[in-house]
Amino acid sequence: GNWGARPITFVHSRYGVPYCNTVLLAGSTPSMSEQPLVYNGPILEDPSQIVSGISLGELGLDLAVAPSTVAPGQLGLYVILSDDIESTTVPELTLMCGYSREGSFAAQDEGDKTVGFALAGPNTAVFYDRQLMSIVDALQLAAEEKGAEKSCGLAGHVLMSEDANDSDLISIYLSSDPKFKRYFVPALLNAGGQVEPSDVTVQNFGQFSNDLAWSYENPPKNKAEYDASSENGNVVQLVWRLEFDENSNCLVPSWPVSVFARDVTFENSDVFMELGTRYGWNYWQATVNLDDM
Repeated sequence: GNWGARPITFVHSRYGVPYCNTVLLAGSTPSMSEQPLVYNGPILEDPSQIVSGISLGELGLDLAVAPSTVAPGQLGLYVILSDDIESTTVPELTLMCGYSREGSFAAQDEGDKTVGFALAGPNTAVFYDRQLMSIVDALQLAAEEKGAEKSCGLAGHVLMSEDANDSDLISIYLSSDPKFKRYFVPALLNAGGQVEPSDVTVQNFGQFSNDLAWSYENPPKNKAEYDASSENGNVVQLVWRLEFDENSNCLVPSWPVSVFARDVTFENSDVFMELGTRYGWNYWQATVNLDDM
């Protein structure tokens, strides 16, 4: 299956580009806790450059792919309110779209669209069995329903119990196996060349989201500056879809999807605003020589 999304292609009235009307089934939706951010992202100046788009009917939003305002020579991901919608507020961790349904796993990082399977801790959100839950809950569910002797491991990670009497209290560390293929390399539509509208679907829109906290012309001076900019500017994050592998008796990654990183309100009914995903200060430190800029 394709995690509950059933795209139906049609020509949207906005700018006449092909859109997909899609219903997204994300399992449970978290409730909003604090005042949502009113989104104010970089604006697409020329909507005629839109390559393709999708309509997220249940969210009241349309997404589009067009040349990025922040990444020279690359495409970016944009959002606008759907027709006849004045405002919409989306809760944190609401499913937006897929990152890239097609791809492969490699033992090494292979570019800025590669996603490493490295879970930060027991409360990290994942999709398992078509539901959004913490990795601890996913491990417990898999162990109870499918695991050998009611147990389940996590591929590429080491699980350490903090309390023998409470299975909820675990720590998660990356394994040191150099042969483990940790890095998901998407079938990269964003690497240059002509992108056809039919190539862009709800399953791969997420890979067009760039890091809005980074500027090649005026990069952040330090991690604190980058973190502050990312907190305000990047409202998309990646969450892994997991599945149970009988051979290893582990949960293994299948592919990442894009969700909203925080509660966010959209009021932009007449302009497309670019959406961003946090790459991380360490990523930019490793890939860009700041002394040469």
